[in-house]
Amino acid sequence: VIAQHIEREPDPPSTHAPKGWVTKEVDALVLKALAKEPMDRYGSADELRKAMEAIAKASEKKEDLDEKAFEKAADAIRNEPTDEEAASELEKVVGQAGEWAKAVELYEEALGKVESEDDKKGLLFRIARIQEAEQDDAAAATATYERLRELDPSDDIALSGLEELKREAGDHEGLAELLLERVEMVESTGERAGVLREIAELYEDRLEDPDNALVAWTQALADEPSDEKTARAIERLCGNQQDRWNEVLTTLAEAVQDPESQSEATQLYVLMGRWYADQLKRPDFAIPCYTQAIQLDPSCDAAYEGTIELYERAQSWQEYVQVLESRAAASNNPAAARDFRAEAAHAV
Repeated sequence: VIAQHIEREPDPPSTHAPKGWVTKEVDALVLKALAKEPMDRYGSADELRKAMEAIAKASEKKEDLDEKAFEKAADAIRNEPTDEEAASELEKVVGQAGEWAKAVELYEEALGKVESEDDKKGLLFRIARIQEAEQDDAAAATATYERLRELDPSDDIALSGLEELKREAGDHEGLAELLLERVEMVESTGERAGVLREIAELYEDRLEDPDNALVAWTQALADEPSDEKTARAIERLCGNQQDRWNEVLTTLAEAVQDPESQSEATQLYVLMGRWYADQLKRPDFAIPCYTQAIQLDPSCDAAYEGTIELYERAQSWQEYVQVLESRAAASNNPAAARDFRAEAAHAV
């Protein structure tokens, strides 16, 4: 990564965005700001600010439509609907006059002339960008993103566009539905857990639906058991309700059978042990969970401590001593191992 920062020239932002979303002027500004040689960059933050303001002012300036330039750009689009240079010129001409509807009309016309899915998507993305950013027409942009998803249900950019429109509109239920779709598309457990946490917060804070919130929090924890915020949210929603705790622990018991890693399985078993002991008062269920955690990770302090506490509370001294001796044998710290053996001897 460091070598790339030093040697590799950055890509223009437009190469990582849908067609029409990033102008040549913005490309040039970003590439100049990221230039390898200091002399090729902006001389100061103020110079960069002025360059950004110049682009913004150019886009805001309204003039009468240059009919001749428009017809020339329109003919170019009609002859070659996928020509990015022609599209940029068209948007420059209509943008100066604020006549964005004319560009949308031309792109809609061009859609009937292209056959490939990628070409259709490129034109629809241009239409969506104009409707959302230039015309401030959220309903029209939403409809266009939906058309994109009909072409390609897995298109991440179209889904992201819809999600952002739902957020801006305060359509929490619609956003939750879209995020649930995203959960099915995401492969990374960490990313999926993040989406599930957003869903959980929507259900809990915006839709006042604690039952569905708990389901989402629990699924998020199954994907990322190390997240303490998620564990606290589950504890808050379950409170003293045993039926909710049973629901959570049943879900986690299923998830731990197919973990992403041994470390995550260990963390889940420790959490389950703690909740069986503290929330359901079921040490007979808690101890097997701690035992599984120790089998997966013989140095798991949390599992040993949970087990020792339960045996001490039950005054099961024989088992208490066995666990201490096992912990001493597994310890890589001679001083700690000596303390564990001393504690076991004292109990005897």
